[in-house]
Amino acid sequence: MTSERDLRQHFNAPPTLDVGRHLRELGRVFVPALIGAIIVAIGTHAVVSSGPAQYQVGVTAKIDSGNVTNMTDVTVNMLAPPYLALSESKAVLDDIARRSATSMKSDELARKLSVAVETSPALVQLSVTAQSPEEAIALAENAVKALDEAGINVWNDKVKKDLIDLQSSAAATAEQMAMLPDPSPARDVLLADYQAQLQRANQLQAAVPTRLGLLSSPGNAMKVAPKPIQQALVAGVVALLVLLEVLAFLNGRIGRNANAAWVRRIAAKRGYAVAPASGGGWPAPTQILLNRVAGSTTEPLVLYPDTSSAAKRFVDGAAGPEVAVRTVGSDWWVDGGTAERPLAVVVVDPKGAGRAALVSAFDALDGYGIPVQLVAIKPARHG
Repeated sequence: MTSERDLRQHFNAPPTLDVGRHLRELGRVFVPALIGAIIVAIGTHAVVSSGPAQYQVGVTAKIDSGNVTNMTDVTVNMLAPPYLALSESKAVLDDIARRSATSMKSDELARKLSVAVETSPALVQLSVTAQSPEEAIALAENAVKALDEAGINVWNDKVKKDLIDLQSSAAATAEQMAMLPDPSPARDVLLADYQAQLQRANQLQAAVPTRLGLLSSPGNAMKVAPKPIQQALVAGVVALLVLLEVLAFLNGRIGRNANAAWVRRIAAKRGYAVAPASGGGWPAPTQILLNRVAGSTTEPLVLYPDTSSAAKRFVDGAAGPEVAVRTVGSDWWVDGGTAERPLAVVVVDPKGAGRAALVSAFDALDGYGIPVQLVAIKPARHG
């Protein structure tokens, strides 16, 4: 029989994945993995439930400019960005917190305040998250008021600066006019420029700032966190998948006993057949193999662990004179006739120790190229 190891060593074949065997291995550790996943889910539920509640509310505000009769997309795109920038300003965030009488700092409020602009119609969507519905509603309403006031202040500062610039320019133009004869073409040009500057100044003084008004009152705040059931389910599923793979990987790799998981792994790795022994004699597959090689010039080899009294009792009751019985720890491999053995039956006690000795025996048998049959005896029941 060509084993997985033979394929990799002699034919440079990549390792294959036996999906059915892997699923069976997962099934064998499903119960402990499920228990662990339930514990993780319960712990996650307890931790998440102990956290503070979070409520979210959203409001809609409208951009209103008294100087613009038709609000086009281009106009809104010019008026909206200042509100996005102002919503990230520390001064505005501090003003929102002050108006709402909240203990939030500006950096925390910046993470819990979301502002989005829609171009048609000219709407600003605000959403706020807080630890109580009342606080969330207050923050949302005061955010609109603070943004509106900040926008007015920005507008007034800009108008004031523009007026100062226009007044300075108009004064300079008036000085130039005073030095020219009246009438004269040059003075007429300066006069027209002077009158235009005065007209622009009057327009600025009469202009109405862009306002941000609350379009609808906040609705009921929605609880967005914590969600212990959903998070516990997710944590439980993830833990189950991880534990299944980890336990399936560790099953048969940890410990000194040649347990059933270890026997299955060794058999799959080396390409051995495994026959469970349910009675006092050889299992049927093993007896058939022994019968097939009964006419060989050399007896089949039977090995059992030195430290297992159960394996010794089984071999004493099952083996006859037609086989050569040796212990795993003996020097059976030194015998020059070992290479001629047609079959090796290795009796394994799932409750017995001695994995290292068995692995050494398997290496020697594979080195001789002797077909191997594993016989796993059932552990003795007490009581």
